[in-house]
Amino acid sequence: VVYEISAGCKRLLWVGKDRKESTINAFFDFFGDHAKNLEFICSDMWKPYLKVIALRASSAIHVLDRFHIMSMLSKAIEKVRAEEVKKLEADSFDLDREFLPWAFAIGRRRKRNNTGPS
Repeated sequence: VVYEISAGCKRLLWVGKDRKESTINAFFDFFGDHAKNLEFICSDMWKPYLKVIALRASSAIHVLDRFHIMSMLSKAIEKVRAEEVKKLEADSFDLDREFLPWAFAIGRRRKRNNTGPS
């Protein structure tokens, strides 16, 4: 599904049948030379979209949707966190003894100062 969203104009431009690389290419075939005038494109992070848009609308600013960016960021943070915990456990670091009192102290300080997490 391709929409035009510009000042004073919101309209459906094109609908493809399947979520395939050939489908997004079919849109650009339909759109023709107008693709060179595109200023912005917004899409999700599906690799065929990224590939075709980079090839067929390279001058446009490609805006990626917030949901997928936040999802990837959360997964990356969780991966690093899990790796750090494994390293600490491998070094016989007692998370309960070493980390929890520190975390509780921060919580008590925030409560005493009437501040919460930002």
